[in-house]
Amino acid sequence: MERGLSGTTVRSPRHVAPSGSVARRNRRGGRSRSAGDRGGGRRDIGRSIGFAWGRTSRTRSYARLVLGLVVLAGLIAAAGVMQVGRALPKLSLRYSLPATAVVPGAAPLMPWPAVGEAAVAVPALGVSLSSPGSHAVPIASVTKMMTAYIVLRDHPLAVGAQGPSVTMTSGDVGVYSNDVALDESSVPVNAGESLTERQLLEALLIPSANNIANLLAIWDAGTTAAFVAKMNATARELGMTATQYAGPSGYNPGSVSTPADQIVLAEKAMEIPAFAAIVDKPTVNLPVAGVVGNYNVMLGHDGVVGVKSGFTAQADGCLVVAATSNIAGTKGLVYAAVFGQLGMNPLGAAGSGTRSLVDAARSGFTHYRVVVGGDHAGDVQGRWGGRTHTAGVVLKSSASVVAWPGEVVRLSETHRNLIPGQMRGSTLGDVIVQLGTQRLTVPLLSQSRLPKPSLTWRLTRL
Repeated sequence: MERGLSGTTVRSPRHVAPSGSVARRNRRGGRSRSAGDRGGGRRDIGRSIGFAWGRTSRTRSYARLVLGLVVLAGLIAAAGVMQVGRALPKLSLRYSLPATAVVPGAAPLMPWPAVGEAAVAVPALGVSLSSPGSHAVPIASVTKMMTAYIVLRDHPLAVGAQGPSVTMTSGDVGVYSNDVALDESSVPVNAGESLTERQLLEALLIPSANNIANLLAIWDAGTTAAFVAKMNATARELGMTATQYAGPSGYNPGSVSTPADQIVLAEKAMEIPAFAAIVDKPTVNLPVAGVVGNYNVMLGHDGVVGVKSGFTAQADGCLVVAATSNIAGTKGLVYAAVFGQLGMNPLGAAGSGTRSLVDAARSGFTHYRVVVGGDHAGDVQGRWGGRTHTAGVVLKSSASVVAWPGEVVRLSETHRNLIPGQMRGSTLGDVIVQLGTQRLTVPLLSQSRLPKPSLTWRLTRL
């Protein structure tokens, strides 16, 4: 407000109160602007709500996409794990060594007797040789080896033990008297005399008593016929195909065999300690007979430790011997058998024949290298991806045996579980080299890392 020159007060136009109409218009205008403002606010809110709704929809779509991708990735990962977890293709070992190997060289000429039958064997080294044209012949008291073998099999006797006792009867005395009348080998017995199993076996195998052979047969089987049936059944079990027994003593010429068959039996009998101990005795002292000697003329000479002699008019001189040996470091027994020897001293002739065969057998062996370390022995193979994958297999070391020229050495293979990817030099199995009782094991080694499918192939295979 300004003061005028006349002293009156004049209001500024800007501050003049509006007229009523103007004021009313102003108020309407004011109300009108307020409504407009309210309408604009509603439009702003709608725009905000729409924007928010659209943003929420886009967020949901994005979330669904992410979830789908996560699920897809999980399925792919699960499928990959399943693929990788599937069993790998199996590997196989293709073994390339031969199943047998023949020892090279010419076999030594054997000193076979001019007459009769003969055989020699070194079981520990796998050698068994027979004279040309050898066939079954009467074997006299060599038969008693089978009698003793069956008795000891049915009534085992520990080394040093006497075993059960058998009391002699008047019938046993009568058998002895009959044998003496027939000029059979026998030992005297008295009624009421008691002999242990060991004493009976000593009388059977050392002085070769026929009367004791019959007594043991009845003691074991009830009758001699039943015992003879056992003898023949046992011969079949042992593979003695050329052998037939007709009695427990060998006096009956119907008991026939070959030297090779009797060596088979001698080897089995010598595995029984009680048998081996008895046949190694040069003499024995029996209650009534007293001291009696062993008819094996070779016992105690050249390492001979048994086993049985025999003589009859039909069989002539027969002898089976077992002699200790150490051939190229391999210890064992050499067996020789000679039947049908003639002359003034047929048992002496049989002894000379067995000695020659034992000496020849001891000197006829050689060292033979069967396999050589580092040599290729096969391949490990696996097939996938349309082709075959291989890794070589080699022998870790060499293997040699003591052998007779012409012998057949046997080779076999065993392998372990083959794992794809095994490192070079892994042991995959063994080669077994066998001749007689010689058994050598040579490991098989991988020459390179064993084949293994790639991860790509494992993931993509059908």
